[in-house]
Amino acid sequence: MSKFNISYLDAHDEERVVAWERALYRAFNSAELLELIWDVDRKNRRIKTRIPYASQLIVVGSVEDAVIAGMAINFNMADRLQLEMYGFSLDKQESGMCEGLCLFNSLIFSGDSTVMFDMRDFMYEELRNRNITKTYGTCSENRIKGYRALGFRDIDRKVIDGHAKYLFVGRM
Repeated sequence: MSKFNISYLDAHDEERVVAWERALYRAFNSAELLELIWDVDRKNRRIKTRIPYASQLIVVGSVEDAVIAGMAINFNMADRLQLEMYGFSLDKQESGMCEGLCLFNSLIFSGDSTVMFDMRDFMYEELRNRNITKTYGTCSENRIKGYRALGFRDIDRKVIDGHAKYLFVGRM
């Protein structure tokens, strides 16, 4: 099997952006209430967050050219946050925080790599280098156990149209 590689997404590379958005679609297209927070293009099988790419750091896990994992972080805490689109709120003046927009993996292991833990460690190093101490994000009920396993703690819960959504925090 080819080597697992972690890299940053160049949002100016249209080919890589398309691969990223299609990977998001594969990971999340069946999730409930998706259209509240993301732009979903079912015809072209692409998903794009409503947070501009210029405000994000996107880390991509790939084997050869296939995107098998990813995470996106929003550093622009002054504008509307994705978590606010679900009705959550937090003190946006708090220093040292960012917002996690998505986290996914389609493989648990790739060669010697434990994909999501390697991705988490890569991103945590980047966040520490930026003096980030907390990451906030949201997820559905069927994904909260995965976030807990990565060390996140849920701090709020809302039910929207019969679907539970969680606000969680991770400390670096």
